[in-house]
Amino acid sequence: MSLLDAIETFEKHIPCTDAFGLLDCSMQTLIETDNQYSAVYFVIQVMAQGHYRYYEDQSVCVELSSSAKNKMLDYLHTLQSCIAENKDVFAALSLLIDDYFNNHRILHQSYLTSKSSSSCSSD
Repeated sequence: MSLLDAIETFEKHIPCTDAFGLLDCSMQTLIETDNQYSAVYFVIQVMAQGHYRYYEDQSVCVELSSSAKNKMLDYLHTLQSCIAENKDVFAALSLLIDDYFNNHRILHQSYLTSKSSSSCSSD
């Protein structure tokens, strides 16, 4: 398996919590087989696990799932491009982590706060 394979699998999956569970497993496989970029795969795995664990027992609206999936795909494509072009993947990873923690988070905490009256997720 390669990062490109993992991206394609994630991309083809419908936007849902299970897609993040699959991405988690794909990153685990890459961590075990490609130690050159294991730190990159680990960060993506942690993000995917966070999303999966937060939403695994909830019903999530398509809008939220699609938004989270698209943001993760942005991250994955950025990292894949850096790896393919021999760019500084760790600098890109730092920018990605900054974006994740300060702006977007796959969990979309700011989205949940601003949409608290919607029916995006139910208990």
